[in-house]
Amino acid sequence: MIVGSGGNINTTIARSVVEMRGPLAEQLVKAASKQTNPNQIETLYTIVGKMMANADNLQLLQQLAMDFWGGVVSHSKSLPHQLAYNSLNAVYSQIQQHLTHILAGELQAIRDYKTLVKALEANQEKKAAKRILERGATAIESILDELDEVQQ
Repeated sequence: MIVGSGGNINTTIARSVVEMRGPLAEQLVKAASKQTNPNQIETLYTIVGKMMANADNLQLLQQLAMDFWGGVVSHSKSLPHQLAYNSLNAVYSQIQQHLTHILAGELQAIRDYKTLVKALEANQEKKAAKRILERGATAIESILDELDEVQQ
């Protein structure tokens, strides 16, 4: 879907995925902030701890970030959000290896991930999710602009 038969990336689909990440994350955080579960919060703290311990390993951070967002989705207890996340994840997994270095700023924003967990633990909505994802969105958009030029 995102990678065509000729190997070109469909930048329209990629942009749609990037555009959807921010609003979806904000909705997830809003839904999750209403659901307090100490076990799920502890799971998120554990993931953030692993992120802190591996701050220079971008590939591992990328997987941990996906685990983190999967945990937030689970914490939200929202089937529609789970379905949307699964769809985004399916598309993202096709190009994930190509985005590792592009998303470095987002992946290494570990303090923002921790701030987000603290907000969820306190049943508060925070803009940490938006701050995290804006880093990656800006980087991805730049690459997509370059791909548009090269693939034409």
